[in-house]
Amino acid sequence: GLAPANGSIERYRLQEWLNFISTELHKQFSPLFNPQFPDSVKDLQKQRLQSRFDYLAETLSRQDYLMGARFTVADAYLFTVLTSARMSEPADSSTNSCTRKLGVVAST
Repeated sequence: GLAPANGSIERYRLQEWLNFISTELHKQFSPLFNPQFPDSVKDLQKQRLQSRFDYLAETLSRQDYLMGARFTVADAYLFTVLTSARMSEPADSSTNSCTRKLGVVAST
């Protein structure tokens, strides 16, 4: 399956990744689409997002997927968020690195 067994430590690690993606990435894009926010706020938000992408790129440089050698629902969710990120803003090297690493999602 796409998730480790319920109650296992691996399942809790999966929950950590899902929470990270939803709160530190996915939710953080909303200010970029709000016309009421000034460019200075949007620039700050982009810097915050960049630090998250750098963290992900570093993690994925050491392993095939977020949970190690196994593809999980967290990788699918990350791929979706990264695809949206690339459509909304020019991608940088960290975003591209993460997307390339998870490219297997697009090919399946």
